[in-house]
Amino acid sequence: MDDAGREYRRLYFLRRSIATFQEIHSAFQQLSHDADFRKMVVHLMNPEFKQVWKDAVKYFETHAENDSKSEECHRRTLFERCGQACHSGNAERPD
Repeated sequence: MDDAGREYRRLYFLRRSIATFQEIHSAFQQLSHDADFRKMVVHLMNPEFKQVWKDAVKYFETHAENDSKSEECHRRTLFERCGQACHSGNAERPD
């Protein structure tokens, strides 16, 4: 396994991790703003689980703001590194 392939996989993992975080944040955001979900699900949660739910929503709200500020920096880094690997001719393509 060459270094370009290892770097490609590392950057792919980073990129997909960021995308997954954004997808989860979107799901939490949509559910927390949905009146039917609040009425039928959140209302029925026991107090302990309701606090866990609120903490999770708050966590994603807080970290999504920080993530959006650094997302452009991550993208530039990804494109620069992927470009270097591809131009070197050593980049592995995923199966």
